[in-house]
Amino acid sequence: MSIHYKATHHRENTSLTEKLARLAVHDNGSLDAKQLYARGYQAWQEENYAAALVDFSWLALNYPYERRFHLAMAGALQMEKEYIAALACYHYAQTLEPCDPEPIYQMAICLQKLGEGTDAREALQTAIEMSYCDPAYAVTREKANRLLAEI
Repeated sequence: MSIHYKATHHRENTSLTEKLARLAVHDNGSLDAKQLYARGYQAWQEENYAAALVDFSWLALNYPYERRFHLAMAGALQMEKEYIAALACYHYAQTLEPCDPEPIYQMAICLQKLGEGTDAREALQTAIEMSYCDPAYAVTREKANRLLAEI
């Protein structure tokens, strides 16, 4: 069963739980995973990260082996400044595709935001090392090198 959530446009500084509690739940069996992901992505584009998180969370829970849903959920959590929860989601996504350094890079950002500079630097160094496995990861390597130089 698909779930449709409509987010309010209230943007005050509240906890994630309070933000999610404001979301009205509606039964909507007509949306498939692709449509739900598109709706979550649209909410993301509108900077309505709480609404995006609801859609991405539902997808991640119902499609546990679809890595992109976990990455999307992690990104929404990160934008909501829920860094510890984002770390867990990035870690899970990493287990689904162990060669990709991007989740490690994103974990470094979360660690830095949490004030864990040493762990953030270690994660960045790991992401940089991993990025040499495939030329497609050069962009992640560049981002990781820039951030490493800043912290």
